[in-house]
Amino acid sequence: MNKKVDDEKKFRKDMFKSKRKQVDEIWTGRQIPGVSEIVRFVPSACHTQPWIVENTDCCMNIYRYKKEGKRGIMPADKVSFYNQIDVGIFLCFLDLCLQHNGIEYTTAMHIDCGTDTERTKVATYYFDDFASLLGHPKSLVRNRVLHILAVNAKWDEENRFDSILSDFLTHITDEKPITARQCVKALAQVGLEKPQYIPRILSSLEQADLSKYKDSMRPLIEKDIAETERILNMEVEGR
Repeated sequence: MNKKVDDEKKFRKDMFKSKRKQVDEIWTGRQIPGVSEIVRFVPSACHTQPWIVENTDCCMNIYRYKKEGKRGIMPADKVSFYNQIDVGIFLCFLDLCLQHNGIEYTTAMHIDCGTDTERTKVATYYFDDFASLLGHPKSLVRNRVLHILAVNAKWDEENRFDSILSDFLTHITDEKPITARQCVKALAQVGLEKPQYIPRILSSLEQADLSKYKDSMRPLIEKDIAETERILNMEVEGR
């Protein structure tokens, strides 16, 4: 039988007296006032606090951190499972803190398969207009942006992708053939998540002028286009 605790003396009134890791143990890079100090109080199984924040100049990466031997009373084979839940709670708190402080951001989620590696990236937060990085001078950055935008299309409930589709499609003929291939492949995923874009995607693929690419790369891009067209046409036929 549960008993009601009505003695106020049994409740901690000062959260800063609770046992938690210090900010510099869970947060590297520039700290965010009103956020960094608060999120360290997020609850976790057996107080493992399995997260690390890495704040860089362009983004903030969140990792599930599994310290060897740190598991409390949890069975060894369940540590990663419970830590995944803990990190989900941490991300919720982080979002609330950012929103409370009026900080605008875009989040890219990463797949966490529950491996026992020390660090597993679970999310990346961007505080500038992430889609603007489609025009970044480095092709490696453009490749990553194309991939992340495509992966996150499924969560675009507000249809923000509408405003970037034109810029996205221009990379079908990106100056770098590797980026062009990344774009073409990513468009298959975008089309599956956003079927309303399929006619426009297929039209852009059909009209793509690949004459500027070397003979060694052009057939590869053509093959990628054919595969994306096949996937999207099958989607249209199945609807």
